[in-house]
Amino acid sequence: MTQSGKIYFIIFISALLFYSAKASADLCPATQNDVEGPYYLPNAPFRAEISTPDEPGMHISIKGSVMETDCTTPLKDALIEVWQTDAGGKYYYREEGYRLRGRMKSDKKGSYEFHSIKPGRYRIGSGYRPAHIHIKVSHPGYRTLITQLYFTNDPYLWPNDACGTGCKSNDPKRIIDLKPRENRSIEGTFIIIMDRDRSTKP
Repeated sequence: MTQSGKIYFIIFISALLFYSAKASADLCPATQNDVEGPYYLPNAPFRAEISTPDEPGMHISIKGSVMETDCTTPLKDALIEVWQTDAGGKYYYREEGYRLRGRMKSDKKGSYEFHSIKPGRYRIGSGYRPAHIHIKVSHPGYRTLITQLYFTNDPYLWPNDACGTGCKSNDPKRIIDLKPRENRSIEGTFIIIMDRDRSTKP
């Protein structure tokens, strides 16, 4: 191979690696952020049972995994914080035992699971917010994710969301199906993709 041929070959391989890496990154973009809202509280109890057995409402299980943007690398010990309304659309605070709030960590496979009730909608002005669960995920070396999880077929998803475009309830990757399971409960799966914090050194 001539010298010029070697140069063109190196350029070709470099371009191929670049576009392959870009395609991989585009395959699993980081989960979209959403507004935190005014009801977040730190230091909720570590528990996967977000609701008590006697909490009124349809019981729900949410499971999934926390992954890097390469689609394959699980994130162990990611801190997952969850908070939501009750079935009537009301939030509770530390004085009420952090009702419908909790924290957990992903396991060595990046997996997590929590159990609660399906949250209710609540009014903002003349409209309503769709049912949603707030989720905050943090891990050293990664950008903290603050997002909201929505459910299919909710009539108050965007463009009917009283929060408008600010709450991004039109993101299809955060609108999940709920399927019936035993004991008259429902379940859904939510995969969380975390983005590395490029501002910190490895």
